[in-house]
Amino acid sequence: MSDEHVLPEQEPISLLDKILSKEEAEINPWESCVLPSKGIYYGGLVPGGVVEVKPLGLQAEKILSTQRLIRTGEALEHVFRKHVRLPNDFEHLDLLEGDREFILYYLRGVTHGNDYEFVITCPHCGQVSDQAYDLNNLWDTARFPQEDLGEEPFKVVLPHVSEIVGDEFWVSVRLLRGRDVVDFLGVSSKVHEQRRARNKKKNRGEAADDIRDRGKNLDETLERNINRVIVNAMGDTNRFKIKALVERMNSSDLSAILTFLSEISPGIDNSIETECGNPQCNVTLSVPLPITEEFFRPKKLRRTRE
Repeated sequence: MSDEHVLPEQEPISLLDKILSKEEAEINPWESCVLPSKGIYYGGLVPGGVVEVKPLGLQAEKILSTQRLIRTGEALEHVFRKHVRLPNDFEHLDLLEGDREFILYYLRGVTHGNDYEFVITCPHCGQVSDQAYDLNNLWDTARFPQEDLGEEPFKVVLPHVSEIVGDEFWVSVRLLRGRDVVDFLGVSSKVHEQRRARNKKKNRGEAADDIRDRGKNLDETLERNINRVIVNAMGDTNRFKIKALVERMNSSDLSAILTFLSEISPGIDNSIETECGNPQCNVTLSVPLPITEEFFRPKKLRRTRE
């Protein structure tokens, strides 16, 4: 055979080229995730509560490291838009907040693994200690829908108001959605920034305002939450009347609503019990599993202080 018919040798394809030739979905594939709600409260648009998620990338981690975006909730909204895929064009802001919280833990697991390390500070002695938790255990804490209650809204009897009027008085409530929490975060962020600007102008620190306004802000947040989830009062849907009713409720009525919602809302229990690392303190701590910057960007933990 003459030389003119000899095919030139082809250079071997490098591993880098092989990776770059693949579709993004092959590198970071979507995988199915079953929500605690099982899709019960979504009008059949999320069958079985099955959604798809994929691991976080560099862009998401950069956004999650920006404190301003975390404070306003924009960082988490980016994560939901880019890394959670819902069926039937369902809007992620309409997911129950318990489902959204579960998704965040699930995303952390598929991105960095289920072994989560973090630090806590003992409120009694100030000891800072390293902690570890297997995120797989969260599914064992899941609260599933109480289907015997039917669909939203749910009837809740207010004990104090009922006693005052001498008859059963009730309100109808719904479950908290993602868009509710985004709204709360947005308002809280604006208040925070306004206070910072005011304090800077007056050339003083934030501590005084923080201490004085703490109770007020908590009360306003609680009232805002209650106003939003009450659909009607004895069938009356007038928002001004409902707001006025909330302002007249005492703690037993508020507690009745919040306790009911916490007991029936699908989601997970992210509270954990652990021991203080200080042998002289040796108290059992019950703390929520934290979602911090390190949650999505794991770092080597510091040594527990002696």
